[in-house]
Amino acid sequence: MLTGLVCLALYYFYPAGPRVQTLGATLMAGAPLMFPVAFLSGVLFTLLGDSLKQGGESETRAAGFLTLANTTGAMLGPLLIGFVLLPKFGVDRCVQILAGLYLVTGLVILAGRARPEGRVGTVITSLLGVALAATVLMFPVGPTLERHLEPVIEPYLAGGDIKVVATREGLTETIIYLEERAFGEPLSYRMLTNGYSISGSDLIGQRYMKLFVYLPMALNPDARSALLISYGVGNTAKALTNTAGLESIDVVDTSADVLELNRIVYPDERDLPLNDPRLAVHIEDGRYFLETTPRRFDLITGEPPPPKMAGIVSLYTREYFSLIYDRLTEGGIASYWLPAHLLSPDDSKSIIRAFCDVFVDCSLWAGAGFDWILLGTRSATGPGTAAAFARQWSDPVVGPDLRAIGVERPEQLGALFMAGPEDLEEMTAGIAPLTDNRPKRLSDEWFDLQTQVDAYVPWLQVAKPRAQFANDRFISRVWPVEFRESSKDYFDIQWEINLALIPIAGRSLETQLPKVHYLLSQTELKTLPLWMLGSDTDRQDAVQIAIDNGTQDVHHSWELARGELVERNYGRAAELAERTSRDGSANPDMRVLSLYSLFMSGDATRQHALIRRLEETDSGVRLEPWVVPFLKRSACPQSWPCL
Repeated sequence: MLTGLVCLALYYFYPAGPRVQTLGATLMAGAPLMFPVAFLSGVLFTLLGDSLKQGGESETRAAGFLTLANTTGAMLGPLLIGFVLLPKFGVDRCVQILAGLYLVTGLVILAGRARPEGRVGTVITSLLGVALAATVLMFPVGPTLERHLEPVIEPYLAGGDIKVVATREGLTETIIYLEERAFGEPLSYRMLTNGYSISGSDLIGQRYMKLFVYLPMALNPDARSALLISYGVGNTAKALTNTAGLESIDVVDTSADVLELNRIVYPDERDLPLNDPRLAVHIEDGRYFLETTPRRFDLITGEPPPPKMAGIVSLYTREYFSLIYDRLTEGGIASYWLPAHLLSPDDSKSIIRAFCDVFVDCSLWAGAGFDWILLGTRSATGPGTAAAFARQWSDPVVGPDLRAIGVERPEQLGALFMAGPEDLEEMTAGIAPLTDNRPKRLSDEWFDLQTQVDAYVPWLQVAKPRAQFANDRFISRVWPVEFRESSKDYFDIQWEINLALIPIAGRSLETQLPKVHYLLSQTELKTLPLWMLGSDTDRQDAVQIAIDNGTQDVHHSWELARGELVERNYGRAAELAERTSRDGSANPDMRVLSLYSLFMSGDATRQHALIRRLEETDSGVRLEPWVVPFLKRSACPQSWPCL
């Protein structure tokens, strides 16, 4: 009975602190929670043996019965807990049930004792029994689990309209879904599994996860079969089902709950990737699937959990990559996640070395921020023609999806190139590959944002990849000749994309607007300038839905103004921005963008007149001192006279 009380008390009162990330910290945090129950269970084991002996059994028979019961319980207990109690009742209800079993066990023991305990013992035992019974009956199932989950969820709730929309305790994981809203509409979702942010449908998640498909499909447009290992929130699966040319899509994941909860992200059954008739689901371990399936695939991609999570490192080793290679068809392509932001540079190099030991034409590509893509092939020879390579951009489903993630033209895809086989060989010189027998080649370090920036921004520099792109042996084999030179023109733009997708503090309209102006006046790109102005296509869609539903205020107009600006509808953008800038609570940047939109909507004469008006001391317009000089510089394109 005392063990049951301690079990409930520890679960209820044990402080719910932040996730620990080192072995020592884990031991320090876990010992107070686990040791008392384990110790008291050991005492109970001894007392049960004593009760059997007092019941008339010999020491040998008592020890035998007790060992048999203990072994049977140890064998059946995990099966009962794992397959029945946890999936059906969850952690907190299971703690309540187990404490109740301690109560029942105590009552059975008391009923079978051959001699009385004495008055004091009887009183203590009775009080413990009553206390345990009351605690079991009144145990706050639900709120207790929520209290323990709060430290996991809290870091993700800051900075927006974010709330928990689903929690599920599965066989091997506790899944939490967070929803971010904008303008009253769902904007994106994040899935936490066992305290880790595993996947999300925000801009960064969509970009690199969909590129797992769209990049290899550009190089192998005739691919007909695809295998996805680990499902996440369905970004990669959605890119696969968007691809009309695929005839079969196999998805492997260990959790049926992960798949079932994906309906949160895709509430419309027509959009849910799992409803695609070409898609087959396999609930099993991805590595086991690769070892046992006789099939081969034209495309294999994977977005498993981060490699430093328990039990995941074996999905990043040389042996695992060998299994992927063996399951590719001739000419097939594999794309794989390299989560650099969770790894030290040497960790990343060890995984790269493991990948390149298997794929002799391995290459590294930018995804989004510090989420990168490893690409390898089984003797792929490329798409054959420029038309085949560019086919996705004319597809009515894939084309808009590519533009939404910032790859608006086929040439931009080449600017994702970071390093080819020779570069990676040089980069990983002296680094041992991550292998099944050497999993600790990954460090235990975790990194804050500034450390990531210091370590990895140099990897994103574009000067060297641009110089090597056209001459790289892998690129010369798989990239259409027509796009090699034109792709080089987009590396500078890729650098701006890299910066836009890294949450670096200190960005201001003063630094961004000149770049936005260049993109608007010298290119046809829309997505990157929209990102630089703090918006994206999902926000634009959300505000349009809200307006269609009859809601519009200053914030809606401000969002629409940014969308109109990147569409080069400068007059409409000026009108919307001016409407928002009249509100005293509006963002101070609104006034600047209102003037910029007005400036861009006129001819040279009107632009010069606007500048002269702003320079008048009695104009009444309060602006940052950089605005007028910027407008002067912007009024000097080749076709206009400079002031």
